Amino acid sequence: MREWLVVACVLIGCGPNGHKAQVDANAASDAAVDAPPDAPLQCGFVASTSTSQALSFTFVGGSVQSFGCAPIDPTYWMSGAGMSVTITFAQPQSSPSLRVWGMNTDDTASIEVNGAPYTLDATSASIAPKVVCGVSPGPNGVAFVSGNLAGANTPGEGNYSYQDVTLNAANVTTVKLGGLTGAGWGFVGANACASVTGPL
Repeated sequence: MREWLVVACVLIGCGPNGHKAQVDANAASDAAVDAPPDAPLQCGFVASTSTSQALSFTFVGGSVQSFGCAPIDPTYWMSGAGMSVTITFAQPQSSPSLRVWGMNTDDTASIEVNGAPYTLDATSASIAPKVVCGVSPGPNGVAFVSGNLAGANTPGEGNYSYQDVTLNAANVTTVKLGGLTGAGWGFVGANACASVTGPL
């Protein structure tokens, strides 16, 4: 009989704290079962005119305009030098992409990643095929010129199209797109991934 009591005390605890220890253990187990799952990873496109849990935009100098690209209007329009948009991601990104439209050969822009200049070339970035959104007689879209982003058609040819530019970089927390020259072009938005509950 004594041996049985010793075994019972080892298993469930004896004395004034024994029952409390068992209750605490059961409560911890129940809490673990009831704990909400981790927020799922969601990826998607965020327009420059919207808000998101995945990223935020900081605009300097430009304005929201509609210039005839119906699928994406309105966009954040920049011209000349000194106008910019900074994308701040809620979580570090790998190979983020941003979307621009309407760039001609007179339009150029620079890129910064995590606060440092980012040279654009065939190794550091890639360009998706252009999507035509109006009369676009020019055969091309955008290109990498001297490390910057530029339009590939002359102003006379025109460029009613938009394209995604993907940066081949990891652990990206900010991307700044800054206008350098040109009559005007639009920043459409950016793609991002984040572990969030609810809409991205």
